[in-house]
Amino acid sequence: MNICITILLAVLALTVVDGHIRLNYPKARMYDFDFLDNVRTRSPCGMPENATGTGIFKTKLITGSKISITWHMAFPHGGGFRIQILHGNGTILHELTPTNNTNPWYSISNSTIQSYLATLPSGFTCDHCIIRLTRNAKEWSTPSGPYIFWSCADVEVNNFQCNQLNCYHGGSIASNCNSASAVCSCPNNQFSGDRCQYMNECETYADCNNNGLCVTINQDYYYPLKQCFCSAGFYGYKCSKTSNLTVVMPNDVSSYSYTKLDNSSEIWYKILSATNEVEVIHKTLSTSWVGLGWRPQGLKASCQFFPPGAAPGLISGPESAVGEGGNQPEGNSESTSKPEGGAESTAQPEGNAGSTAQPEGNAESTAKPEGEGGSSESGGAAGNLVTHAMDCTDMVIGSARGNMFRLFDYYSRDRSTPRMDSYFGGEDSITAAVGSESNGYTTLRWRKQLTAEGTTDHTIQDEVLDVIYAYGQKYPYSHQFPSGLHNSHRLTNYYNDDELKYHGYQNRGRKSLNFFGDSKLVTNTCSGSWKTGCTGNSCSNNLQWNIYNDGTVHFTMSAVTDKWIGLGISNDHKMAKTDAIVGWVGKVAPVITDRYISSYAPPPVDAVSNVNLLEGSKLNGTTTLKFYRPINTSDSQDISLHGCHYFIFAIGGQYTDSNFAISKHASTPFITSRKICIDVNQCSKSYSPLGIDIMTSTPCSGSWGTRCLNDQCASNLRWNVYNDGTVHFQMSADTDKWLGMGISVDKKMPSSDAIVGWISQGTAKLRDRFLKGYFIPAVDAITNVDLINGSLINGITTLNFKRAMNTSDSQNDVSLHGCHYFFLGTGGSYDDNNLDIGVHPQTPAVAKIPMCLYASRCTQFSPPGTGAAGTIFTLIHLVIAVLSVLISSIF
Repeated sequence: MNICITILLAVLALTVVDGHIRLNYPKARMYDFDFLDNVRTRSPCGMPENATGTGIFKTKLITGSKISITWHMAFPHGGGFRIQILHGNGTILHELTPTNNTNPWYSISNSTIQSYLATLPSGFTCDHCIIRLTRNAKEWSTPSGPYIFWSCADVEVNNFQCNQLNCYHGGSIASNCNSASAVCSCPNNQFSGDRCQYMNECETYADCNNNGLCVTINQDYYYPLKQCFCSAGFYGYKCSKTSNLTVVMPNDVSSYSYTKLDNSSEIWYKILSATNEVEVIHKTLSTSWVGLGWRPQGLKASCQFFPPGAAPGLISGPESAVGEGGNQPEGNSESTSKPEGGAESTAQPEGNAGSTAQPEGNAESTAKPEGEGGSSESGGAAGNLVTHAMDCTDMVIGSARGNMFRLFDYYSRDRSTPRMDSYFGGEDSITAAVGSESNGYTTLRWRKQLTAEGTTDHTIQDEVLDVIYAYGQKYPYSHQFPSGLHNSHRLTNYYNDDELKYHGYQNRGRKSLNFFGDSKLVTNTCSGSWKTGCTGNSCSNNLQWNIYNDGTVHFTMSAVTDKWIGLGISNDHKMAKTDAIVGWVGKVAPVITDRYISSYAPPPVDAVSNVNLLEGSKLNGTTTLKFYRPINTSDSQDISLHGCHYFIFAIGGQYTDSNFAISKHASTPFITSRKICIDVNQCSKSYSPLGIDIMTSTPCSGSWGTRCLNDQCASNLRWNVYNDGTVHFQMSADTDKWLGMGISVDKKMPSSDAIVGWISQGTAKLRDRFLKGYFIPAVDAITNVDLINGSLINGITTLNFKRAMNTSDSQNDVSLHGCHYFFLGTGGSYDDNNLDIGVHPQTPAVAKIPMCLYASRCTQFSPPGTGAAGTIFTLIHLVIAVLSVLISSIF
């Protein structure tokens, strides 16, 4: 299961998930997202100069002075960086890092540098120019050009006196300062840097309102480096709020719904109707940060046009607001989607683009985890659906040290590091929280208001939501492609506990979940049911199964869709290495296919199919498929159903009837919260409704009964071979629709001979046909089948006919001489006038072994004669048929 995908997975938006660089000093433009790239955002900066609408903040710098430029970097790409001074319109004025014609990037060999001492050009001044940091993501670049991230700071450069410089965070500078070493005085010891540009949350226990500890977290430039971790009973900024949650894990969690996110992370959750809250307990095998996010399904990509002032920075955003000062991007028109440097917007960095179910994942959607890189799936046309898991997601992120913790309400606009709601002017809607870290597990318990209080929150309603999760990584880290950490002196310590950096390729996932209780899973010894996509008591997807003593499991799956639907069987609830059964109801007939998911791509059909379709229908917008599969097969691409496995339910996605190709799942697949266990040994008294096939054969005659129980069969075929080169057949079935047999050399429908008939108003009709493919066969131009008689008695149709062993119609008739597989199928409607037939609702029965017919071995058997003898034979044949029907009706 991305399946259970284009998987199927999905990435979280948790922290940086895919976030990368952001200038710390000089101060980056607001909003300083750290995933502004040359694929999705407009040159030169990815962010308009006055996105807040409150004016442009410009850091004042002294001409010719040295400045320590610093930045936060949540993912250490391979490749170097570049710092430039740009004119306000984007024109490059000066390079502040060394460059040459062969390589414009600096510090290629050390990808973890996050500061650079630059010297401003002597004599250079500007009233408004830009210092731009660009970072080369070498491992994501394409032959057409580099893949880069950018971050910009608005500055003013002049021959300032030191007392004319501006300080950050309320700092001040003395009038008698020394211009050679101008330093601001900060309001308290929580601020540092020459301009008070760096801010910590605390320095002492008292700064946490005496309700927590001041803990040093980061070693890099991601402030605050010192943060308040709260004692039980307190939470919020500087532990200033009182929590009525003081116990992390209750002794009794029977009142909670449960979902296993992956092998290391799980959640318990319930709705508190009296207070209009949701409560979540999130336990993860991690000593780093842990996060959970959600958004409504069907959200449009225009949700990324937030904050409104930042939207013009997106290539897909409104262009009218771009370039208030006449900005023109470097080398391109800002309205173009071609990224700076020539890297096309189809760049496929870190692996899997477009999740297939795609997906997490294709059809990631199938449940497919999405790539780490900058595939152009995110930020599409405003009318399209959001595609990346992080886009427009409400989140809760927290971490713990011992019995101390911190936890806040976050929002993720895109793949940038999520920011607290307060950053966007919103309110933290966490109403209570507690957390701890013990034995390598971080457990966070929190409550949040159900009703959204602003754009940075999503209301939690009784409906299925897209849910994402992630947790911080440590060495050995998981990057899908080699990053700048390879051969780095920071190899083992770049990702430390509780640093809000990239979670890695493994520590993330995506689910479809209803916090009101989405997965209604019922399991018994020999049966079970699972409903998903539920709103209240109405569920759009249903799966039922029954285990029978013949070693088969019968499934019924249905969904409100006209696309494909699929069942995945997984050992570890991941899409890769998952057995899959995918089907649909096409224009001609229902289809079921046996597949194996080896990666996060649409799975091919197995060479050997061990799935049998019983029935398929599409009624009132609901597709239903009934099928069965042996518990054990000899196919290495089938997972044995014996034992315990996760079930995955996925919904397409397009399909192609002709070649069985499928596209990615349209939404994240559902995964059972626990494993489903199957043991046929406990179902000895559970009898299969299908029964078995009964076959008898002699050189000159034979019979085949399908789906037989106690010697009574759902359909029958009998035949006799005669010395005049003809074969006489009798076929019967419990149906008042059409009835047909097929003759095939390879068990497949294409290139098979077919004989189809029915009884209409007491009259038997029979026609010779040929199956050219998986569609309704046309009537042959030449008919080489002779109807003897037919009847419809007590609901059982019987047809007696004969056909020559060999005919002159080599195009549409298969020679009966030799060995062939027989089919038996039932309709389906029919039309007496034009002889059209409808699709068969059930998969035709196929003989397990070929039937071999040789007229040369039957010289002693003459066909029934003409005249009186022939009439008597025909009457005897009809009497036998009638008696068999009456006997079967009695028993």
